This record gives sequence, C-alpha cells and structure tokens, in this order.
Amino acid sequence: MPSIVAHSLAGMGIWGLARRTPAFHGFQSRGWYAAAAAASVLPDIDALIGLEHRGITHTLGFSLTVTALVAASAAFVHRRQALVLCAPFAVAVLLHALMDFLTGGGGPIRFFWPLVDRCWFPVAGGLPLHYYTTDWTQLPGLLSYRGTLFNILVEVLIFGPLFAASILNRRALSLSLAGAGFLAWAIVAIVANIP
Repeated sequence: MPSIVAHSLAGMGIWGLARRTPAFHGFQSRGWYAAAAAASVLPDIDALIGLEHRGITHTLGFSLTVTALVAASAAFVHRRQALVLCAPFAVAVLLHALMDFLTGGGGPIRFFWPLVDRCWFPVAGGLPLHYYTTDWTQLPGLLSYRGTLFNILVEVLIFGPLFAASILNRRALSLSLAGAGFLAWAIVAIVANIP
C-alpha cells in the first residue's frame, strides 16, 4: 500500500483540480484540502479496526457510503452544493484503492463490490509497496525504517509535483510540474517492472 503521504497528496490534488471549476469557487478554504486528504486515507481504517486489509473499505460501495455521508453533512451548511461536493470525495476514496492496486503487491482488491464480487490482484504500476501494522506500538519503528523513508521520498517525487500543479494558477508551470510528476511515476514504473 502507498503511504499516508502519497494518499494525502493524491486526495489534495483531486480537490485542487475540483476547486478550479466554477461549482467550487465558494469552497476555497484550506480546510477542504484537509478533508480531501482525510477522505483519501480513510480506506486504510480497516487495518486499524481489525477488518481485512483491502477488503470492504477499498470498494465502490464504501466510496459511495462515504460520499453519502459527505453529502448529508454538507447539506446542513451548503444545501445547494451538497451533491457537487460529493464528486471529489468519491474520487479521492476510489483513488486510494487504485493506488493500492498499482503497488504490485499486497492482497487483492474488490473494486466494484457490492455490484461485482471479482478480485483484482495488484500490478506493478510504479507506486512503492509499504509495510503496515495494526499494532500502534510498532508504528514508530515502521515509520523510522529506512525503506519506509525511501518509499515516501519516491512518493513525494511523484505526487508532490502533481499536487503543486493542481493548486498553481500559472498554466505553463502547472503543466511542467504535472509532466515532471508523471515522468517520475513512469520511471519508477519502468524500474519496478525490470526483472
């Protein structure tokens, strides 16, 4: 699974792209970035509460449930835009499962459950595979492990420029940063697939 850093940057990038559309002009607060980051990390709650990792929380059904909760919560404050707010959060939650799929390791993912109960086995798509723990006492050791730190650096090289591209208003710079992020991702994917 990618780290919390990669998932957060990806979720914030989705929000950064969404806020560029006219429907989101009233939602410029930085708090929405934090909410998008939290949504993109949320599927890994399974590892902390004793559920099967990459199980029900990595599915379309879970994404739609989170989206419904976001819409219901948003309806209290932003009645007209409640449904509009759902789209980036649904994408952020589903993107989590897709990113896990592109690590080349770990358990299978049932993307389309409950509609289809097919398992999809991860492919080497250029995203680092991290270890995870369900024991809070092991977390400091896991986070200080050299391999973890290296993988997080790789993720920052990929998703940092993509996130920056989503928030900058200068088109040429945004395109250059997006290109750099995708190039870094392509290089890592090629290296990951060399036998």
